[in-house]
Order: sequence, then structure tokens, then C-alpha cells
Amino acid sequence: MDINKLDKISFEKISEFRFSPGDIYWPRKSGKLTKLVSCGEIIQSDFILKFQKTCDELLIDNTTKSIVTNIVIDELKKLKELSFEPDVKKIREKTMKWLANGLWFQNTPFHLIDLVKVGDQVFMNFDIEQRKKLQERSVMFYSRGALIGGLFSLLAFSLGYIDYKFLQDLYHVAFLLDYDFGGETSTFNINNALEEERVIAGTGSTFLKSAGCTKELSSFISHTTTSFNITQKEFEKTFHNKNVLKLIKYHHEKINGKGFPKEVIGLQMNDLLELLIFSCNFFQFEFHKFEYNDGKGLLQVKGKDDVQYGENISRNLYHQLESVFSMFDQDREDVA
Repeated sequence: MDINKLDKISFEKISEFRFSPGDIYWPRKSGKLTKLVSCGEIIQSDFILKFQKTCDELLIDNTTKSIVTNIVIDELKKLKELSFEPDVKKIREKTMKWLANGLWFQNTPFHLIDLVKVGDQVFMNFDIEQRKKLQERSVMFYSRGALIGGLFSLLAFSLGYIDYKFLQDLYHVAFLLDYDFGGETSTFNINNALEEERVIAGTGSTFLKSAGCTKELSSFISHTTTSFNITQKEFEKTFHNKNVLKLIKYHHEKINGKGFPKEVIGLQMNDLLELLIFSCNFFQFEFHKFEYNDGKGLLQVKGKDDVQYGENISRNLYHQLESVFSMFDQDREDVA
């Protein structure tokens, strides 16, 4: 990494983030750089502050920095005080232009780390102890939840869900989807099974059966219900609308009815469940490697693929999203 391409960042500024907005480096006296935190990684303040004894500032790769994203964050924060649709019009317009032209169309750059930034800075309401508990169970699930929650809440906002507390609930539920798998229960085989299932319905169970993992298979099949039961007890007070937690029980369902545990088909789903299924199958069961412009046009591409495959989004919901985003297409406006 060329030190001349990095920006200075104060320890005070770093403390404002829960997820790193970029790769952060420690400049050694020798002139060499040591990466301390990768983009999107959870910031451990105790670890970072140790380096305050050796330098006044750290360095950050700000290639994923976006002024527009910061404006969107400031606008969405205003939802806390607003409740009527006319008041939300300006906020919705700025947010939709940002999503439509970057994440759906390919008119402007879009960085997936921005989904994490928006969700964390606008909707995060887990207290310190809850966040600590979630991270102790699985840092990977927690980080993945931040990505899913950011996408899920923003897609819901795109389709007209404007109540701030409800959007906050949608964001939080993304962290609890596979809550039963944490600590000792988050095994290599379970993680593999979850990823297999994400790609093709039914292959998660098949993988565990073929590996002879009888106990893990039983946990895998029942984990949606178990996760719901546990989180209902441990996190219910965080949710304004307790019914949102019920989404946990069905997040492994598929549009074609090949999911589990109920084999629900798309016609039996409400739009929120379908949005959640689409969102939580969007990202792999691993730490995402954030890069510059890694989200440009990705939503439309992924949506088209999923419609063709028929598991994670229905043709109807895809066209709803397409219709909404088309209203804010920058290129279309320029032509008009």
C-alpha cells in the first residue's frame, strides 16, 4: 500500500465507528505500514487505543468513502422524528436516488460497506451488552447480519415502509436469523451446510447426511424455530413490533417451496418475508471482503439471476423493485 494514497485519521474519529469504514494502518517509525483493521471489520477500541502511545494518528484507505452516503445517513436519521408520508418525501427521494443509481443501475459507484454504515449509524439500537453477546456467539454472523440488515431495511424503505421503529426492527432481526448457531454450535460442518443451503435449497441437509453428522443435522433442521424461541426471550424488549421476530422462523424458505421448515411457496409469503429471503441469500456465510465499487449494479444483476433460478425472489417482487428504482434512474432523467 502506497502511504501517499492514505488519509490521516484520529483515534477520536475511529472511536465513532463500530465497523471500520476502510482499511486502517499503523505507520511504524521505520516507515513501514501494518494493517490493524480491514474495511468492514468490527473495531475493537481497546486494541486500537494501544497504538496511541506510539503515534498521534493512524492512516486509512478512504477509497470507499462517499459524501453522498453521509448525506443519506443524515437524512434517514430524521425519520426518528417524522411519521407522515409528506414529511418523508425528501428523505425518500435522496435515498432512492442513491440506491437506484448505484446498487441497481450502474450510473454511479456503490460500495457495499455503505450498507453497513447506513444500517449501523441509522438503525442500530442493540445495547453494548447485546452487541457483545452477539459477537461472542459468532463474529462472522454478526458482521454478515450488519450487511443483511442494511440491505433488508433499505429495500423495505424502497417499497414504502417508512416507520422508523419498524425499519429498526427489520434491521435488528437480521442479526438473529441463525442465532442458535453460536460458540460451540457454530461448527465447520454447520457453516458449510448453511452456505450449501443458501445456494441450493435442500443441499444443506444433504451435506450433513452425507458427512454422517446426525446431531448437527437435527440442529440444522430445527434451528429456525430454536433461534426464534431463544431470541424471543433474550431480545424481545429491543423490538417495537414483536411480530417481526417471527420472520426468523421462515428465513430458510424458498419462493419455489423447496425451503424449510414449512416448504412455504412465494404466493403464501408477504413482501417482507420475501425481501428477507432475498436479502439473507445475497451474502455468503463468510467474512465479506469489501472493495471499491463492489456493489455497483449488483442488486439488479443478483435479482435477475434469482428470478431465473426461482428460489430467492419472485418475478412479481423483482418487477416491483425494478419499477420503483426506475423512477429514480439518473440516465433516464437526463434523457427526459
